[in-house]
Amino acid sequence: MAKRNIRCILLVMLTVILAIGALNGCGRKNPEENENGAGGSGASKGRYVEEEIKLPLKEGERAINLSKSREGNPVLFAAAGDAKIRRCEYIDGEWEEKNLEWVEDTCKGKMDYPVSVTETKEGAQLVIGMGEEMKTCIARSRDGQSGEVLPIPYLEKKTEYGYPTIISIAVDGGGNYWLQDIYQSKFIVVSPDTFETVEELASMSAGSDGQKMIFAGDDGTVAANIEEGIFSILDKDRKEQGKISFAQMDNGYLCGSKENWYMVSSEGLIRMKPGDDSREILMDGETGSMGSPVNSAVGMIQGQDTEFFVLYHQWKAETYSFAHYTYDKDVAAVPEHTLQAFGLYESDTVRQAVVGFQRKNPDIKVEFTGKETGEVSSDD
Repeated sequence: MAKRNIRCILLVMLTVILAIGALNGCGRKNPEENENGAGGSGASKGRYVEEEIKLPLKEGERAINLSKSREGNPVLFAAAGDAKIRRCEYIDGEWEEKNLEWVEDTCKGKMDYPVSVTETKEGAQLVIGMGEEMKTCIARSRDGQSGEVLPIPYLEKKTEYGYPTIISIAVDGGGNYWLQDIYQSKFIVVSPDTFETVEELASMSAGSDGQKMIFAGDDGTVAANIEEGIFSILDKDRKEQGKISFAQMDNGYLCGSKENWYMVSSEGLIRMKPGDDSREILMDGETGSMGSPVNSAVGMIQGQDTEFFVLYHQWKAETYSFAHYTYDKDVAAVPEHTLQAFGLYESDTVRQAVVGFQRKNPDIKVEFTGKETGEVSSDD
């Protein structure tokens, strides 16, 4: 018993020593670094930093997805369990809210659960929802006042797996609607006028029911995941304009245009050029929300110039967060200090605390080490 008590005391002392050492490391600069290293006046400056924006979600609401207005502002669509949808536009630091009453009037009896809302550059709104027998319903409003359910023949084709399940839609430069049929692993290109199928393209199999595999570019192109580890950039005629490859798309999202596409994933905020295998990491995933295993990106847009907005979902907690990424020319290109945190177990709570701490202290990088359940031994 005495030996065990001594051992516990030693462990506590070691923990205190580690904590003091880490804090001292954050509070002092190495004199040599002041002359030659990252802490000196000659250290390079400029990198992306993260700011959290409070979401306008009400109790019981979920964020459906993130879109962009004609003016380039972030637009969040939120809903409760029914077809009541709110449109929230972020303008000059404030959320302007409006109910999409046309959805309730148009889709009554046909849509019980909204899945996605997309707003085009022309201001048209496209809503995907599920009705009886898990049948997909797609409705459109050109003016935000009145709407119509689109009579798309493909949605009526019942197979042995049931009706097609569409989870997302993208609009190309010709106005065509690209539908992602998740269970049949294909993209359906539909005419916006006749609603007939223009073309069907095979897609990669999604890893989850919510994994988006088509993304509309700001220039009218569409990024489609039709090969393993590859997004093909296609124009309105489905002609390939280039490819971008990715090694890690877990919990990721895309946005961009013909020249530059951007991806947010656990690796970080990345810039890619179609046809060029080079990748530029604009922000390391370990210094932002995207690097936390708690967060999954479920929406991303490019704002003015080089700013980005990302919507995150915390699946276990069923909560959401919203991050704004901007380039700060006055921040050190690499965090000057590192704070190491240790725990017996991996912890979602600590991971979220790390994100919040780094957001408020961009000059400190936090490295958290914890073990998975079942990996902790008596030595630990």
